Amino acid sequence: MFTRSKLEIKTIPELRDLCRRYGVKPTGSAAYKVSYLTSLMAFPQLALGQLREGRGLKSPGLSAIQ
Repeated sequence: MFTRSKLEIKTIPELRDLCRRYGVKPTGSAAYKVSYLTSLMAFPQLALGQLREGRGLKSPGLSAIQ
């Protein structure tokens, strides 16, 4: 979903907005870029794990797609 190089060129406010969009909190101090990078890099794996366990994000049903 995110590559480290694409995230590294973003500013802290841009990274903060991405974290807010996905409901992810920075790991450590919000004043450092690396805190956001770490959380956003781990987000896809965490989301997939939660989906498999039936928690967190859900696949849309057929009625939502139509």
